[in-house]
Amino acid sequence: MTGSNPVKLVGSANGVAKVIVNDSSASAITAAGAAGMWTDLAGIWFRDFTVSGGGAAGGSDGGTPDAGPPDAGPPDAGPPDAGPPDAGPPDAGPPDAGPPTVIFSDNFNRTSGLGSNWRVVSGSWHTSATTPRAESDLDGSDQAVVQNLSCADCSVSAQVINFSAGVAELDLRQQSSNDRYDVALLANGTLQVRRHNGATVTVLGQAPSGIADLGWWATIGLSVTGSNPVKLVGSANGIAKVIVNDSSASAVTAAGTAGMWTDLAGIWFRDFTV
Repeated sequence: MTGSNPVKLVGSANGVAKVIVNDSSASAITAAGAAGMWTDLAGIWFRDFTVSGGGAAGGSDGGTPDAGPPDAGPPDAGPPDAGPPDAGPPDAGPPDAGPPTVIFSDNFNRTSGLGSNWRVVSGSWHTSATTPRAESDLDGSDQAVVQNLSCADCSVSAQVINFSAGVAELDLRQQSSNDRYDVALLANGTLQVRRHNGATVTVLGQAPSGIADLGWWATIGLSVTGSNPVKLVGSANGIAKVIVNDSSASAVTAAGTAGMWTDLAGIWFRDFTV
């Protein structure tokens, strides 16, 4: 903000000027004043609050307003007079408790098979300690679910390799009826979020995964929350790719376990985490 007749204002986002306006009205605020912050909701976060001066001392007609420090140097030698603006949590307290709690994980670093933490629903699986992984052994349905686990609002992720040949799928809200939600990496690199109701599979959303090499490890993940609607986020290498809501009568709203599935022998999974 510079000048008085008119007052010249530039609003930016991530360092890029987005709104440039002049205020020459009779209501223009021309006097010097303090800086501050405002929001309409508890729990909104702010940090790295910085006020830079020197706008009036430098040229205001052709330079980038935020191209560097003001030409007179830093306007002050310490924090703003009210203290660091981010010295404490928002007035409602931190909106979250930190990283999500891991309730189950398996890196499959063994040669003894999936073990007692898993139940094989169909097909066959083995594990390897040479290249730690769980690997499907049957051309057809290979499915395994975690024993003694139940969650409704949770997420699952794993590193997978489908070798551009089969489907690598992770499941949540897995029911005894085999109803569930999944995130599936297809042989062509497409990432899908799907709902299973018995033998009926419904694709709720899909997008290119962006995984450049399907012959090497990549992380896929699924987050499921809520019930009306059920909110689902499918991700690849930590980036959300498919975001959908399921408000249908067939939505899977009950808590369930997590699992993995593939349709081909030789598909690899590791670092399975719920």
